[in-house]
Amino acid sequence: MLNACEDSLYGEMAKFGAYLKSEYGISPSTAISLILGCVCLFMFVKRRWGKKQEKPKQKLKLLQRSKSVARMHGGDLALRRLYEYQVAEAVPHALEGSDLVLKGLLQEEHLDLKKLQIVTARLEMAGQEEKGVTILEDAKRKNVNLNKSHHVYEIDMLLAELLIYNGQHNEALKCECLNDQNVIEHDARRPLFQAIIYGMQQNWGKAEHFWNEFKYLRQEILSGVGQGEPEPDVADFTAFKRVVKRVQNEIEEKKKRNPNY
Repeated sequence: MLNACEDSLYGEMAKFGAYLKSEYGISPSTAISLILGCVCLFMFVKRRWGKKQEKPKQKLKLLQRSKSVARMHGGDLALRRLYEYQVAEAVPHALEGSDLVLKGLLQEEHLDLKKLQIVTARLEMAGQEEKGVTILEDAKRKNVNLNKSHHVYEIDMLLAELLIYNGQHNEALKCECLNDQNVIEHDARRPLFQAIIYGMQQNWGKAEHFWNEFKYLRQEILSGVGQGEPEPDVADFTAFKRVVKRVQNEIEEKKKRNPNY
């Protein structure tokens, strides 16, 4: 069938070449070269135009990724984790094996920050905070040795959050991610975590200072990608203070029920 197609194509080209020779005095070889040149030009233009048409899709993907990163660095997941904090009375089946899931996610070439934050929260709910801290510290050391500074930073953020909900406030404050002067202006999670820590330590003056810094940075980051103010609302420090107190009380109650906590 392919041979028949080729024969037909060559036949048509030969007829067209004969026509050009009779009408305009152009030789068949010149005519065929002209035809092939036109075909090549057409294919080149089509390919270039196709690439131009794909650019809006590429820009859309980049924009979506930028918004996703902005929501992460804007503190969306961290804030929602605080507002929706709950202690699991019993370990549901869904929480089992979270440590293995965490290890697997940390070995990926590109870290899925949303999944990592969800899994670390599950470890805390399952009463496996110490195991989670150990896994994150090991992963941090490995990435330091591999010179993966971005991985180290994000893992350190996860570690700081887990330490907060484990009641280890001073240890959380020592995390490098909360003290790195090179990145603090690009990540609203730092002042948010500091506001939570100082609130849990009943230092509400410092807590409010970092809360206001968090709100400012959050707005700057989200407005940079055209993202409006998402839920939960962060305008009211009084509401934030109330939530922090509730979470702190739940952590203390959990410690009373579990001396090894």
